[in-house]
Amino acid sequence: MNDIKKLPKWAQSLLDSKDDQIRQRDEKILALSFGQEIPLEIERDLPPPKGVQELSKGWNFNPYRDLGYAVFKACSSCVHHGEGWVKTSTQRPAHLYSTERLAWMALRAAKLRKCASEIHYIEKRIAELS
Repeated sequence: MNDIKKLPKWAQSLLDSKDDQIRQRDEKILALSFGQEIPLEIERDLPPPKGVQELSKGWNFNPYRDLGYAVFKACSSCVHHGEGWVKTSTQRPAHLYSTERLAWMALRAAKLRKCASEIHYIEKRIAELS
């Protein structure tokens, strides 16, 4: 991959501090793993409602849960948000994903970013010990 400018800024920064051999290898890995066909940021497209009595219903994710429960129905009022589509329970309103598919795509992007960060740390330690 000749142009790292096509990668997200966080992925570019992973490559900035590496020597040429490691950098070329990691560019190839990032190009395969984080190509344009897999977006690394999925915007939340369902804003909280403006009205006091309104409730927006959508989807959210928690990357720390088991995968079977990581994506879930969620709702938000103009003051609170919560899990499920019936009532809110947590302070502050939240932007949500309008579809379950978008929430799964966002979870995938979050996991890819975390994995890339961990691999970068491992590679850095290996290079330091060489």
